[in-house]
Amino acid sequence: IYEEQYKYKEAMEECLKAEQYSYNSTDRHKGLIQNIIGRLFLAQSLTEEARGNFYKSLNYFHEIGDLSNEIVIYNQIGNSFLMEDDIENAFANYDKCVELLQIQKDYVQRVDIMINLSVAYMVVGDKNRARSYLEEVLSYPVSRAQLARVYLNLAEINTEQSDIMYNYVEKALNLAEIENDLILLSNIYNFLSSFEESRNQPGQALDYYKKHSLYIREYLDLNFNESMLHIQNKYEVKELQNKNMNLTIRHQRLIILALLFVILLISYWVFIYRQKKDPYSSREKYSAFTKNVCII
Repeated sequence: IYEEQYKYKEAMEECLKAEQYSYNSTDRHKGLIQNIIGRLFLAQSLTEEARGNFYKSLNYFHEIGDLSNEIVIYNQIGNSFLMEDDIENAFANYDKCVELLQIQKDYVQRVDIMINLSVAYMVVGDKNRARSYLEEVLSYPVSRAQLARVYLNLAEINTEQSDIMYNYVEKALNLAEIENDLILLSNIYNFLSSFEESRNQPGQALDYYKKHSLYIREYLDLNFNESMLHIQNKYEVKELQNKNMNLTIRHQRLIILALLFVILLISYWVFIYRQKKDPYSSREKYSAFTKNVCII
């Protein structure tokens, strides 16, 4: 949760606490903890530190034969090298991903990794390799959201052929609208805005950018409302707890007052009883007491 809120310091503290308790746990837990720590370092561009934890995580998952997580970690290690512009080591790890993907039967993960690899190749300017991965993805059973991402990436590769590019964009938009994927819709319009700006079409670029901003705002409003509901629920629970506590305190006060009243009543009754039984009055008692004192 802290990681998603970009509170990396708090997230790291929780991970280190988990690490302290992990020695008696499974290798899977240990691998997951090291992976999260690596992600936190990578999010802050501490690539070398991130790789240290990724390699630890990789060893744990390799020991238990968790191929899915091995693929993910090789991809993360590749990303860390790519951030350093170390292309050779980056793609050595990406190639390891591809090698393991040939064994992996999970098409959902295979598609996600291959889409990420296509993006990596686009970053380094290898459009042909990026296109080959995307075209291969089209041969797999994919979800509408994944297919929309593929079409958007293909559009980014084909910016020099505007007709083909817009054809891919239209397909991506249709799928994103069906899925109501607000982030993907905002990304599509952001891409279109940048494309039109590069063609010196400021009016069209501005229109697309407005749509991009609209979807971003809608996404933030939706998530803000959800967080407000969460806060409201927490407040209502707290308020109910406070009401119950107040009722408990009030009930305890009534019991205490009742007990005090009974004690006073008993004390009064004992006092009256002793007064009737004692032959001396209070004044006589005092007088006798003073006489005795004087005699002494």
